[in-house]
Amino acid sequence: ELPTLKRQQMLEADYRVKTSETAEAKRNHQAQQQLIQQERSYYASHLNTLVHGLQTQLIGDQQTLAQLAQSDPAAWVAENAKFQQRMGQYQQAVQAQQQLANQQTLEQEAEQVEWRKAEATALQDKLPEWKDPKVKQAEAESIGQYLLDQGYANDELAELFDHRALLVARDAMKWRQHVKAQASLKDK
Repeated sequence: ELPTLKRQQMLEADYRVKTSETAEAKRNHQAQQQLIQQERSYYASHLNTLVHGLQTQLIGDQQTLAQLAQSDPAAWVAENAKFQQRMGQYQQAVQAQQQLANQQTLEQEAEQVEWRKAEATALQDKLPEWKDPKVKQAEAESIGQYLLDQGYANDELAELFDHRALLVARDAMKWRQHVKAQASLKDK
Protein backbone atom coordinates (compact mmCIF):
# COMPACT_ATOMS: atom_id res chain seq x y z
CA GLU A 1 0.00 0.00 0.00
CA LEU A 2 2.86 2.38 0.70
CA PRO A 3 4.13 2.32 -2.88
CA THR A 4 0.67 3.17 -4.26
CA LEU A 5 0.26 5.97 -1.70
CA LYS A 6 3.69 7.31 -2.61
CA ARG A 7 2.88 7.04 -6.31
CA GLN A 8 -0.44 8.83 -5.80
CA GLN A 9 1.30 11.65 -3.92
CA MET A 10 3.86 11.96 -6.71
CA LEU A 11 1.08 12.09 -9.32
CA GLU A 12 -0.76 14.78 -7.34
CA ALA A 13 2.44 16.81 -6.93
CA ASP A 14 3.14 16.49 -10.65
CA TYR A 15 -0.42 17.57 -11.44
CA ARG A 16 -0.09 20.65 -9.18
CA VAL A 17 3.21 21.61 -10.82
CA LYS A 18 1.80 21.24 -14.33
CA THR A 19 -1.35 23.14 -13.42
CA SER A 20 0.75 25.92 -11.94
CA GLU A 21 2.96 26.06 -15.02
CA THR A 22 -0.07 26.18 -17.30
CA ALA A 23 -1.63 28.99 -15.28
CA GLU A 24 1.64 30.93 -15.34
CA ALA A 25 1.96 30.49 -19.11
CA LYS A 26 -1.63 31.69 -19.54
CA ARG A 27 -0.96 34.78 -17.38
CA ASN A 28 2.20 35.53 -19.39
CA HIS A 29 0.31 35.16 -22.66
CA GLN A 30 -2.47 37.49 -21.45
CA ALA A 31 0.10 40.04 -20.28
CA GLN A 32 1.81 39.91 -23.68
CA GLN A 33 -1.50 40.32 -25.47
CA GLN A 34 -2.36 43.31 -23.29
CA LEU A 35 1.03 44.89 -23.99
CA ILE A 36 0.59 44.36 -27.73
CA GLN A 37 -2.87 45.92 -27.54
CA GLN A 38 -1.51 48.95 -25.67
CA GLU A 39 1.27 49.40 -28.23
CA ARG A 40 -1.21 49.20 -31.10
CA SER A 41 -3.48 51.70 -29.43
CA TYR A 42 -0.53 54.07 -28.94
CA TYR A 43 0.53 53.59 -32.57
CA ALA A 44 -3.03 54.14 -33.85
CA SER A 45 -3.40 57.29 -31.77
CA HIS A 46 -0.15 58.77 -33.06
CA LEU A 47 -0.97 57.71 -36.59
CA ASN A 48 -4.31 59.52 -36.39
CA THR A 49 -2.56 62.65 -35.12
CA LEU A 50 -0.01 62.43 -37.94
CA VAL A 51 -2.70 61.99 -40.61
CA HIS A 52 -4.71 64.91 -39.26
CA GLY A 53 -1.61 67.14 -39.08
CA LEU A 54 -0.53 66.24 -42.61
CA GLN A 55 -4.04 66.79 -43.91
CA THR A 56 -4.20 70.26 -42.37
CA GLN A 57 -0.75 71.10 -43.71
CA LEU A 58 -1.64 69.92 -47.22
CA ILE A 59 -4.74 72.11 -47.30
CA GLY A 60 -2.62 75.14 -46.36
CA ASP A 61 0.04 74.14 -48.90
CA GLN A 62 -2.55 74.02 -51.66
CA GLN A 63 -3.59 77.59 -50.93
CA THR A 64 0.04 78.71 -50.88
CA LEU A 65 0.76 76.89 -54.15
CA ALA A 66 -2.22 78.52 -55.83
CA GLN A 67 -0.90 81.97 -54.85
CA LEU A 68 2.68 81.14 -55.91
CA ALA A 69 1.52 79.84 -59.29
CA GLN A 70 0.25 83.31 -60.04
CA SER A 71 2.91 85.44 -58.35
CA ASP A 72 6.20 83.44 -58.50
CA PRO A 73 6.28 80.38 -60.80
CA ALA A 74 9.90 79.54 -59.89
CA ALA A 75 9.06 79.39 -56.16
CA TRP A 76 5.98 77.36 -57.07
CA VAL A 77 8.20 74.62 -58.57
CA ALA A 78 10.25 74.34 -55.35
CA GLU A 79 7.19 74.41 -53.08
CA ASN A 80 5.34 71.94 -55.30
CA ALA A 81 8.19 69.41 -54.84
CA LYS A 82 7.84 69.77 -51.04
CA PHE A 83 4.07 69.45 -51.38
CA GLN A 84 4.44 66.23 -53.38
CA GLN A 85 6.78 64.82 -50.71
CA ARG A 86 4.28 65.62 -47.94
CA MET A 87 1.49 64.17 -50.07
CA GLY A 88 3.48 60.91 -50.29
CA GLN A 89 3.91 60.90 -46.50
CA TYR A 90 0.19 61.49 -46.08
CA GLN A 91 -0.67 58.62 -48.43
CA GLN A 92 1.72 56.30 -46.55
CA ALA A 93 0.14 57.26 -43.22
CA VAL A 94 -3.37 56.67 -44.58
CA GLN A 95 -2.26 53.31 -45.95
CA ALA A 96 -0.78 52.39 -42.55
CA GLN A 97 -4.10 53.35 -40.93
CA GLN A 98 -5.96 51.10 -43.34
CA GLN A 99 -3.58 48.19 -42.73
CA LEU A 100 -3.99 48.61 -38.97
CA ALA A 101 -7.78 48.67 -39.31
CA ASN A 102 -7.69 45.55 -41.52
CA GLN A 103 -5.45 43.75 -39.03
CA GLN A 104 -7.78 44.62 -36.15
CA THR A 105 -10.78 43.39 -38.15
CA LEU A 106 -9.06 40.08 -38.92
CA GLU A 107 -8.10 39.61 -35.27
CA GLN A 108 -11.64 40.37 -34.12
CA GLU A 109 -13.02 37.87 -36.62
CA ALA A 110 -10.55 35.23 -35.42
CA GLU A 111 -11.51 35.92 -31.80
CA GLN A 112 -15.17 35.58 -32.76
CA VAL A 113 -14.52 32.21 -34.44
CA GLU A 114 -12.65 30.98 -31.34
CA TRP A 115 -15.43 32.19 -29.06
CA ARG A 116 -18.05 30.41 -31.17
CA LYS A 117 -16.01 27.19 -31.04
CA ALA A 118 -15.72 27.49 -27.26
CA GLU A 119 -19.47 28.06 -26.97
CA ALA A 120 -20.19 25.02 -29.16
CA THR A 121 -17.89 22.91 -26.98
CA ALA A 122 -19.53 24.20 -23.80
CA LEU A 123 -22.96 23.42 -25.22
CA GLN A 124 -21.80 19.91 -26.17
CA ASP A 125 -20.50 19.42 -22.61
CA LYS A 126 -23.80 20.58 -21.07
CA LEU A 127 -25.97 18.61 -23.50
CA PRO A 128 -24.26 15.27 -24.17
CA GLU A 129 -27.47 14.01 -25.79
CA TRP A 130 -26.74 16.45 -28.63
CA LYS A 131 -23.90 14.22 -29.74
CA ASP A 132 -26.65 12.41 -31.64
CA PRO A 133 -27.16 14.63 -34.73
CA LYS A 134 -30.86 13.73 -35.00
CA VAL A 135 -31.56 14.75 -31.41
CA LYS A 136 -29.53 17.93 -31.83
CA GLN A 137 -31.31 18.93 -35.04
CA ALA A 138 -34.78 18.19 -33.68
CA GLU A 139 -34.21 20.15 -30.47
CA ALA A 140 -32.45 22.99 -32.26
CA GLU A 141 -35.40 23.35 -34.63
CA SER A 142 -37.84 23.29 -31.69
CA ILE A 143 -35.80 25.91 -29.84
CA GLY A 144 -35.63 28.04 -32.98
CA GLN A 145 -39.38 27.84 -33.49
CA TYR A 146 -40.00 28.63 -29.83
CA LEU A 147 -37.77 31.71 -30.03
CA LEU A 148 -39.44 32.84 -33.27
CA ASP A 149 -42.81 32.49 -31.51
CA GLN A 150 -41.44 34.69 -28.72
CA GLY A 151 -40.60 37.48 -31.19
CA TYR A 152 -37.03 36.76 -32.22
CA ALA A 153 -36.10 37.41 -35.85
CA ASN A 154 -34.29 34.87 -38.03
CA ASP A 155 -31.16 37.03 -38.19
CA GLU A 156 -31.11 37.20 -34.38
CA LEU A 157 -31.28 33.41 -34.19
CA ALA A 158 -28.40 33.15 -36.65
CA GLU A 159 -26.26 35.16 -34.21
CA LEU A 160 -27.26 33.19 -31.10
CA PHE A 161 -24.13 31.29 -30.04
CA ASP A 162 -23.97 31.82 -26.27
CA HIS A 163 -24.45 28.36 -24.81
CA ARG A 164 -26.04 29.79 -21.67
CA ALA A 165 -28.77 31.55 -23.64
CA LEU A 166 -29.38 28.42 -25.67
CA LEU A 167 -29.69 26.34 -22.50
CA VAL A 168 -32.20 28.79 -21.04
CA ALA A 169 -34.17 28.82 -24.31
CA ARG A 170 -34.13 25.01 -24.37
CA ASP A 171 -35.42 24.82 -20.81
CA ALA A 172 -38.16 27.35 -21.58
CA MET A 173 -39.14 25.47 -24.74
CA LYS A 174 -39.26 22.16 -22.86
CA TRP A 175 -41.31 23.74 -20.08
CA ARG A 176 -43.82 25.07 -22.62
CA GLN A 177 -44.04 21.62 -24.18
CA HIS A 178 -44.60 20.11 -20.74
CA VAL A 179 -47.35 22.62 -19.89
CA LYS A 180 -49.09 21.96 -23.22
CA ALA A 181 -48.88 18.20 -22.65
CA GLN A 182 -50.37 18.61 -19.16
CA ALA A 183 -53.17 20.79 -20.52
CA SER A 184 -53.93 18.28 -23.25
CA LEU A 185 -54.09 15.46 -20.64
CA LYS A 186 -56.57 17.48 -18.59
CA ASP A 187 -58.71 18.06 -21.67
CA LYS A 188 -58.83 14.32 -22.38
